[in-house]
Amino acid sequence: MPLRVGAGVLALMWLVSCQIDKLFQSGGASDPPAVRLEFAAPPNATAGEPLSPAVRVGAVDGTGAVDTTFHGAVTVTLGENPGRGTLRGTGTVDAVRGVASFTDLSINRPGTGYTLVATSPGVRGATSPAFDVAPAAAARLAFTTPPHNATADSVIKPPVQVTAFDTLGNVATGFAGNVTVALGPASNGGTLGGTPTVAAVSGVATFADLSVNRAGSGYRLTASAGQLAEATSDPFAIAPGPPTTGDLTVTTSTTGANLPTSYTVTVDGGQNRTIPANGGTTTYRGLSATTHTVALTDVPANCTASGGASHTVTVAAGETTTEPFSISCAATTGSLSVTTSTSGQSQDPDGYTFAVDNGTPQQIGVNQTITVTPVATGSHTVVLAGVAGNCTVANGPSRTVTVPEGGSVEAAFSVTCTQLTGSVTVTTSTSGDTPDPDGYTVAVTGAASRHIDPNGTVTFANLATGDHTVTLSGIASNCSVSGGPSRPVTVSTGQTVIVTFTIDCPTVPPPTGSLTVTTSTSGQSQDPDGYTFALDNGPPQPIGVSRSITLTDVPAGSHTVVLSGVAGNCTVTNGTSRTVTLSAGGSATASFTITCQALPGSLTVRTATTGSSQPSGY
Repeated sequence: MPLRVGAGVLALMWLVSCQIDKLFQSGGASDPPAVRLEFAAPPNATAGEPLSPAVRVGAVDGTGAVDTTFHGAVTVTLGENPGRGTLRGTGTVDAVRGVASFTDLSINRPGTGYTLVATSPGVRGATSPAFDVAPAAAARLAFTTPPHNATADSVIKPPVQVTAFDTLGNVATGFAGNVTVALGPASNGGTLGGTPTVAAVSGVATFADLSVNRAGSGYRLTASAGQLAEATSDPFAIAPGPPTTGDLTVTTSTTGANLPTSYTVTVDGGQNRTIPANGGTTTYRGLSATTHTVALTDVPANCTASGGASHTVTVAAGETTTEPFSISCAATTGSLSVTTSTSGQSQDPDGYTFAVDNGTPQQIGVNQTITVTPVATGSHTVVLAGVAGNCTVANGPSRTVTVPEGGSVEAAFSVTCTQLTGSVTVTTSTSGDTPDPDGYTVAVTGAASRHIDPNGTVTFANLATGDHTVTLSGIASNCSVSGGPSRPVTVSTGQTVIVTFTIDCPTVPPPTGSLTVTTSTSGQSQDPDGYTFALDNGPPQPIGVSRSITLTDVPAGSHTVVLSGVAGNCTVTNGTSRTVTLSAGGSATASFTITCQALPGSLTVRTATTGSSQPSGY
């Protein structure tokens, strides 16, 4: 707003000067002379660039109007100079109609609150309103706090700072872009640590945590930011840091019996090394100066490390720490497993025996593992015995094995057996009046069944040795086998087993059943003494007029039942004869239905009357 007001005043002054000039030309009264100078408010500017619009200074008379007759020289210089800048351009110009215009003035340094001072001989000078000069755009980078010498892996102090400058050397305070630093070429193989890219604040990028990991001299940093000209720092040196590692020497001392030849030593679970069991020494160099775990592995079971096989050791920086292991070993034994694996037929039922180094034989099954412990370490001979003649041991019955210290070894025997056979002869002896006419069937487990006569002999050859069952079947119902129809037998190699079955087949009476004779009589004048019936013309048997009589043990088959003794006034439905068929163990019924008629007779009626006045009749 002050800039606009100043420009308006200047324009008004210019217009007034023109009118006054017209008055002079037309012979009017003369203007009062200029008594002071007055600025139009200068605009804010950019360092190095002309102030635009141009700076104008007017000569004003006592009434405040521009003195258009004033053509004197006006000089402009810097008043307030907050940026310590230099005013460049034409600093003295002649006024034209009372106004001096400065078209090429510029200030080379940014700042806030610059003022200009205008002077002219014989006229009171003036000071302009304050104005600002902004820095120009960033054009290049420079290390304003260069990297200082430091030690390896330590932060470079003070923090490195890279500043963006414009072309006039001013800090480009408006620059806020990312700036990246890196180690320059020939940097001794070091690596830059920390945050290499940061955003500039008011044109300055500060790197607070940079470090270099390797000692060396002649290090340089480079700085870059997009299109800006890069910068390279002065050389700096990185000194070696204090020692951070140390050495560790491990020693071993082993005493006792059955000593091992070596162990394996580890540090923190790695860096495996072989170390002699007794008088051994090995040194680990360059370990970090901190606590480590040192352990011995491959320590036999008969050996014990004093303080345990794992030690915690603190390695001091720049020093060698020694950690001794003291191990004591006892005499050792191991274990011996004897294993049998038998396949095939006719395996030995009582198993085998084995002996270690001609010692006492021990029993072992045909498929079994027996572990012998303790057994002295070293070489031993195991011999398998008691093997049946039909069985063979692969690779022979002797095994030589070496028992390790604290370990186990196996002596394995693979046995194959072939089938052993024998025979069974079956004999039948049948007695009785009604022998089975078609004989029997005899079976032996492991063989096909065969026919055998009632009094016969059958031989089953090539039967596997062992237990078998002989069974006689197909036996008639009237026959029974003494001792039952089944016999357990044991077949031995090359032997014949005799099995005898004794059968008795007596004549069996024919089968019977029961027969029920039933009468059912209706009508009058029924026969008071009932009836009689006869079975197959046998002896008559009485039966009531309505009754049932059951005959038992009647032979199975067809039978005829005849009813008799039926009164003349009675008739039997469907006749007096019944034919029935009786099954063995079953029952049958012969039913008779009788109907009787009333018989005729005479009736005598007598009367006897007493008293007086009897009637003549009734």
